[in-house]
Amino acid sequence: MKNAKGVTLIELLVVVLIIAILAAIALPQYHKAAGKAKVSQAIVLTNAAASALERYYLINGKYPDSRIEDIDTFNPLIDITFPSPLPNGLKFRYYENIYLTFFFPYRKNHIFISKVLDRADSMWKRGLACWTEDTSETNSAAQNLCKAICGHNNVIRLWGSGQYGCIFDNLNATPL
Repeated sequence: MKNAKGVTLIELLVVVLIIAILAAIALPQYHKAAGKAKVSQAIVLTNAAASALERYYLINGKYPDSRIEDIDTFNPLIDITFPSPLPNGLKFRYYENIYLTFFFPYRKNHIFISKVLDRADSMWKRGLACWTEDTSETNSAAQNLCKAICGHNNVIRLWGSGQYGCIFDNLNATPL
């Protein structure tokens, strides 16, 4: 038998197995870290937009009346300009005199970071809310990300239609 040089099939399978195990461990952590980064960006944008709307209210004595789902329509109303299109797949909504939200797709759902306007008639005026369209009470990936952002392990029903999420202090992400 000749002095064979090369890799045997078993050695190759062991290497592939090791790479698959490492990928199975690292990929979920990567998705979670990317989701947290998008949430952080959404928090910054939400606070900036809420401050701009409060200045708008002080100047005009009211909030804008219309429902806005496009950042290009929102920019002329306020004295700061958000980039268009928004980075990292973020989207924006402003609901007539009630709240504003930045949101992005996350796994099979969306994550919303919302703030109720200071003078709106709402139950939760303090802080921000992290919520998902997931109407089940199960631990979906989106709900688990909100739990990690809010710093506690429970989600509550925030809206009448059943979306679950949590409310947190926008400065240090502690639960309210």
